[in-house]
Amino acid sequence: MSAAPIHADNSAQAEYWNASAGQRWTDHQEHQDQVLRPVSERLMAVAAPKPGDRVIDIGCGCGATTIDFAVRVSPGGEGLGLASGSTFPSRCWRAPARGRRKASR
Repeated sequence: MSAAPIHADNSAQAEYWNASAGQRWTDHQEHQDQVLRPVSERLMAVAAPKPGDRVIDIGCGCGATTIDFAVRVSPGGEGLGLASGSTFPSRCWRAPARGRRKASR
């Protein structure tokens, strides 16, 4: 997957997440997922994704919430995660599929 161009208004965030912050988040991904689990559970309850839905997870980090959405919208649905940190996608693609039928970068 090629990187999308970064709008000038977002350049500081892209720089931040592509520097040490993104690597720190990725290095502590399992802990981050655990800390954020209550928030993610509430999000799933409110969003109530169902098979066939299409979801865009903006700021998805390493993809735990995106993967959870993808499982819940299967079959027939789609979960797409967007993150500005260059380390995030590689970590997400190493995550267990847990119900994903196909993935593309």
